Amino acid sequence: VLRRYIQTKFPHFLTDAQGNLLRPGVDYTDLTRNANVPWEKDGSTAIVDQVAKKLAHICAQNHKQNPDYPNLTKTTWHNYLTDSQPQADRILMIAVTLQMDVETTKEYCLACGYDGYSARNPLDMICYYCQQWPEQYDWPKVLELFRRFQQQAGFQTAASSVPPAEAPAGQTARLYRWFSDLFNASLPADQRDQALISLMAGHADQFLSYRWSARGDSWENVWEDVRADAQENARADAYPGLQRAG
Repeated sequence: VLRRYIQTKFPHFLTDAQGNLLRPGVDYTDLTRNANVPWEKDGSTAIVDQVAKKLAHICAQNHKQNPDYPNLTKTTWHNYLTDSQPQADRILMIAVTLQMDVETTKEYCLACGYDGYSARNPLDMICYYCQQWPEQYDWPKVLELFRRFQQQAGFQTAASSVPPAEAPAGQTARLYRWFSDLFNASLPADQRDQALISLMAGHADQFLSYRWSARGDSWENVWEDVRADAQENARADAYPGLQRAG
C-alpha cells in the first residue's frame, strides 16, 4: 500500500542513482497494475534506496524548521518501504506526513494488521479531521490541535483499576456525524479548527480510556494496559515461579 501510494502521489521520487526519472511498467513494476511486489525487477532495493533517501532528506529539513516534524531516517523509510510494518502509534504519523487521505490510511492500517481510526482516541480523531484536507495539515499541525484540545478540555487521565464508563449508545456515531458537519461547513480553516477543538473538548468523556504516552508521541489505551497488568498478575499468582518482566 505504501509503495503504491508513493508511486501515485510522488512519482518524481522514483529515480535511478543519477536522478533520472524512471518509467512505471518499463523501468520498474507498476504497482497500480500489480499486487504487493517490489518495484525493482532485478531483486535489488535500488529504487527503494533512492525513495528512502529523498523522504529522509525532506524529513530532516522540515525537522530543522519545526522539531515537531518527524525526523524519520533513511533506514526507517527503507524498512517501511520493504514491508516492515510500523508500530500502530506511527501509522497515522506516517500517513499525515505523506499527505494520505482517510481511505488510503484505512487501507494502510489494515495492511499493517491494525484497525483504522478509533473514536475513543483523540489523536486518531484529530488525524481523521485533518486528513479530510491532507495537503493543508502536516504532523506539527496535528500536534498543535491536540495540545489545544488538551488545554481546553483540561484533559488529564491516569491508569485506574476501574474501567471507564461505556460511552452512551450511539455517541460514537453522533461524534462522527458532527465531524461530518464540520467537513461540510463553509468556515475559514482557523474557525473550523476551533470548532473541532470545542466539539472534542465538549465530549472529552469520549476519550477517558486514553492517556498521552510517557514518550510523548502517542495515545495509549489506559484500560487495556490495566487489564493486561491484571492478567499478568493473575498468572503470577497462579504460578509463583513466574515473575513479571520489567
